[in-house]
Amino acid sequence: MTTQVNGAAVFGAAGQRGEKDYYCDAYSVFRSAAGSVGAVVVDGVGDSEEIARDMDRLAWAMSRTTAQRGSSAGIMAGHHLLVDRGADGKGPSAVAVAADLRPGRPTGVSWAGDCAAFGANGKGGLTRYTDEQTVGEQLARNGGVPFEVSESHRNWVALGLPEASVWTVYRVEIPPEDTVILLSDGIVDQLSPGEMDALVRVNAERPPRFLAQALVDAARPSGRRRRDDATAVVLRPLM
Repeated sequence: MTTQVNGAAVFGAAGQRGEKDYYCDAYSVFRSAAGSVGAVVVDGVGDSEEIARDMDRLAWAMSRTTAQRGSSAGIMAGHHLLVDRGADGKGPSAVAVAADLRPGRPTGVSWAGDCAAFGANGKGGLTRYTDEQTVGEQLARNGGVPFEVSESHRNWVALGLPEASVWTVYRVEIPPEDTVILLSDGIVDQLSPGEMDALVRVNAERPPRFLAQALVDAARPSGRRRRDDATAVVLRPLM
């Protein structure tokens, strides 16, 4: 999927269901009347038709807040929608990454959980701008535990949208000339940085939907984990 604004390709997106019954990732990209763009990738926890439907609604709402008020506000909008788990305590949970694009300005990125954002410069170089908010990442950073222990806890989310707060939601900036790539963990967990960089370089001159689809298609089981839902949104600069 590619969307055009004033004749120029702005974003491309692709998604694929993993080894489960429902596709519980979601994405949304919204261009405001003022010309700003808000983009969100959401990864829902669980596997049901209701969760899949809720994630679509969540991404829709978050992308509009992101376009209007910035990436941090977009993540916090997701928090406010999910923080009350309902009377039975079984309401949905999710992780997400959000990006706000404005012509000629750095792209703002915020996140909660293990979705990721990358920037690709004109030469094809790839830089990750988010960290992984999981128990495994915390164990690895603090040290003192075997590598196998930290790796086995990387699927334990430490900070999802229900737990997010103004003290835990960070905002980073990607240079305005860079292509922005938002990914769910179904891609990040399966592809090495070198594999992703190679796909970025091969698709650098093509419409963004080609890179998004290539990233989704390349995600594969590592032998350690089953294939998860895989989602990619690729955003070209607004100059």
